[in-house]
Amino acid sequence: MTEQSPFSFDHRRFSAGLSLPPEHQSEFQRLVKTLCFGPPAQFLILEFNDVAYRDSLVIRIDELLLAEHQRVVRLNLSAATHA
Repeated sequence: MTEQSPFSFDHRRFSAGLSLPPEHQSEFQRLVKTLCFGPPAQFLILEFNDVAYRDSLVIRIDELLLAEHQRVVRLNLSAATHA
């Protein structure tokens, strides 16, 4: 596996966040950086009621993490799957 440059990671995460509303861009950048370079064991709970927007963010984050050779695992805790 080839090592990714810090510049390429920053370029990808900033590019992925450009089309977000301005008030969400910096938080998106921080979240992606935390997920990629934070501690190996993380438990984050993120809630957002706009399902289409949330799902588009999840896809962007998954793509960024996969580009950094990070494993992506998602646990669905919706009321439909858990009482």
